[in-house]
Amino acid sequence: METLEIKSSEIKSQAENIRNWLDNCDPQNAEIQRHIRRGISVIHARQTQDEQRSEHTRYRNGRGFTCTDAPFASKLLRWPSWRTDIADKARRVLRKYAMQLAEEKLSQKA
Repeated sequence: METLEIKSSEIKSQAENIRNWLDNCDPQNAEIQRHIRRGISVIHARQTQDEQRSEHTRYRNGRGFTCTDAPFASKLLRWPSWRTDIADKARRVLRKYAMQLAEEKLSQKA
């Protein structure tokens, strides 16, 4: 039980760090855009295969994008470059998925 609580607190702490970074990063910077794109890709990979193919969310499983964000996020991955306004919107969308990003990051450490 204690291990789950520690893991939960680690995930929450990491998610807060991710949110803070996203709140303070400059989406005009090409390196920052690469990090945002990687984050979008990580969340996209959590979608089911049929959701990835259709570019829509079909299941309320707490994994991947919501039905509101899935179409836009899928397009982001197809676009080779982003205008500043698109990068900023991608940053704001990705912020919603900080918990999933934290879970992924911590699962890679284990």
